[in-house]
Amino acid sequence: MKKFLRIFKKTFPRFVLATFILEIEKHLKDCKTILDVGCGNNSPIGLLEEKYTTIGIDAYKPSITSSEKQKIHNAYILGDIKKLNTLVKKKSFDAVMALDVIEHLEKDNGYKLLDDMERTARKKVILVTPNGFIPQYNKENKLQAHLSGWTVEDFTNRGYQVEGIYGTKFCNILRTDEAELRWKPKFFWALVWGILVEITHHLYTKKNPKYSIGLLAVKKIT
Repeated sequence: MKKFLRIFKKTFPRFVLATFILEIEKHLKDCKTILDVGCGNNSPIGLLEEKYTTIGIDAYKPSITSSEKQKIHNAYILGDIKKLNTLVKKKSFDAVMALDVIEHLEKDNGYKLLDDMERTARKKVILVTPNGFIPQYNKENKLQAHLSGWTVEDFTNRGYQVEGIYGTKFCNILRTDEAELRWKPKFFWALVWGILVEITHHLYTKKNPKYSIGLLAVKKIT
């Protein structure tokens, strides 16, 4: 409860991020170093407990600059995540994470990214991605466009354990293709969306990922 309240204060009214971070932290119990692949300009990894040493990597320089100013990570690498194997050494991080990233790659490049992440991790590979293909675009940053969709089977076939995240797909009727809330005032609709997501996540979709908005996939590296 203390952990939830700590994160809740930082994320309100988007308190679904509190549950998101708590779910991630469960899989980081034995990890100290983390590589955040495709970290962007506002990675939720900044909400983790401060006991981790984190490195962010991204190909979009403005995102790195913004993230550096916010001091979200301990250090940064500017580089194309499609060439991850040339940017970081084998088995160099306890955990390698890609939070809402793999869907921005075409499928073949996505599988290669999984290979590279599994090569880089000593203990865990953790991914969060939409469940199936969800259209998204961004006029300012083309790297934010969605190019692929991922299913539970895409990950379980590679030895990942998969949980649902963000609640049922029905909740997405409140959001646009740019992942923004459809109606104003945004504060009110953020609360409505958060409540629906939390209720459906805990009651059903966490254990039934095929029906969830997002997938949390975790693989133990041996």
